[in-house]
Amino acid sequence: MMLSESLIALLVTVLVMMVLQQTLKVIKHVPDNLNTEQIRWHMTNEYIQDKFQNEELKSISSKKLIFDDKDKSGATHVLEFYQNMLRVRSEQGGHVPLVIGIRSGSFKVRDDLIIIKMINDKNQTSEMHLINVSKRNSD
Repeated sequence: MMLSESLIALLVTVLVMMVLQQTLKVIKHVPDNLNTEQIRWHMTNEYIQDKFQNEELKSISSKKLIFDDKDKSGATHVLEFYQNMLRVRSEQGGHVPLVIGIRSGSFKVRDDLIIIKMINDKNQTSEMHLINVSKRNSD
């Protein structure tokens, strides 16, 4: 009787360990399957659109855009690629990182459309499109 109870206890222990091992494998890959990157991407896109759509584009380069504030208060905002991030900063100081983990990025301006192209550390390419309403209204 003792031997059979020990064998059953050992069998149950092995089964529990196998289930636990499979569960840990699934949990390990859960962050890869979540849509957090996509949600962060859309939030960043909305932030950029809200912040810059009405501001006047003052200076353009492939790595930096400088905007004058829409109320002509003299404040300028800079949207730029810096090190491994896309960030917003003011000329007076301080910055807000918007997207981190960027290997390369560039800006292109076509009429009232600003195209922000980024390649991340996983070699995935993506684009954001910003409509600059102030440019459209000034034409």
